[in-house]
Amino acid sequence: MKNQPIIKRRDKGNSVAIFKDEYTTSQGEVRSRFSCSIQRSYRDKKGEWQQSSINCFIEDLLPFSCLLERCYIDFNKYLENRRKTNNDHSVLPPNSGMEDDTNFDDDIPF
Repeated sequence: MKNQPIIKRRDKGNSVAIFKDEYTTSQGEVRSRFSCSIQRSYRDKKGEWQQSSINCFIEDLLPFSCLLERCYIDFNKYLENRRKTNNDHSVLPPNSGMEDDTNFDDDIPF
């Protein structure tokens, strides 16, 4: 039987599930580890349901949450700046805070 989530939350086409996995260490101790699945359901151009998901460890949720919030805020600043200046070529609004974030790992594929 497939491992069932211990917690599952849904909002429209988005869902988050937390799973508990038990494993035995090399010393014979039974331990638990927790993982998370974030999923988005949507209809493609043909009207068929598709799902996009990401899996991570539970300790990744807060860092992801913080990054998502920052991106959301910066994107809204971008839109506000674009409306004010009518400039479609602006990548980031001035003083968005993203200029300082050049220390990220270079191996991120986007």
